[in-house]
Amino acid sequence: MNRQYLRVAAATLALGLAPAPGAVSLAADTAPIALTIPSSNPMDTAAAGFGNRIPLRVAVHAIVPDAIAVEFAPGVDTEAVTSWQAGGRTRRQALDQALAPLGLVADYTAAVVRIALVPKEAPDIVLAVPTTWHVYPREHVADVLRRWAKQSGWKALPVFSTSDDWQTYDMEQEFTGTFEDALAWLSSGFIDEPMQPVPVTRPGHVIDVIAVPTGNRPQDISQGRYN
Repeated sequence: MNRQYLRVAAATLALGLAPAPGAVSLAADTAPIALTIPSSNPMDTAAAGFGNRIPLRVAVHAIVPDAIAVEFAPGVDTEAVTSWQAGGRTRRQALDQALAPLGLVADYTAAVVRIALVPKEAPDIVLAVPTTWHVYPREHVADVLRRWAKQSGWKALPVFSTSDDWQTYDMEQEFTGTFEDALAWLSSGFIDEPMQPVPVTRPGHVIDVIAVPTGNRPQDISQGRYN
C-alpha cells in the first residue's frame, strides 16, 4: 500500500467520512493527538535562580520579566524579607511562593502584576437576639438564674457568693430582651428589699450572685418576695 493512499485514508477518517471501498481502517491503530496551546503570558514561562531572605522588591524584580509592569497596593511592605526558588516552577508559581509568607497575593493580567494584601474575611457578627425569660411563682432567684444560664449557654456557679436567697412574686412574670438585660430586670425587682441580689459575670461565661445592701429596713418591706 503506498504512502499517499494512507495519508488520504487518514484524512478521510479525521473528517468523519467513510473510507473508500477496500481502504484500510486506521482507527484502531491511531491514538488521539493532544494539542497543547502555550500560554502567551510571560509569567507562565520557567523561572530561574533563587533568592534567600531578600527584600520583596528585589525578589519581584528577579522573578517578573521586564515586559510586565508591577503594581504594589497600599499597605504592601516592599522591604519585607522573603525567599523563593525556581526549582522547576513557573515565574507565576515562584512569585506566589515569595508572596505567601508575607500574607500577599498577586493578580495577574497579560501586562500587569498587581500585588496586594490577602483580603481578610469579615468576622462573624453575633447579634444579641431578644429572648423571653420567664419567672415562675415563688421561685427562688438562684433557681431562676440556673435555669436562665442553661437557656442562654452560660454556666451558673454551683454555690453563689452570697448565702442569702430571694423569692419572686406569687404570679408568673416574663421579660423580653437580652440575657444581660434580663439579669438587670430580675435584680431590679428586689430594690425595696434590705439586700438586693445582683448577678455578676465571671470569666468563662459564668454567672454568680452577690448581695448588695439597699438601706431599707425589714419592717418597711412587703411580704412574699424576700425569704
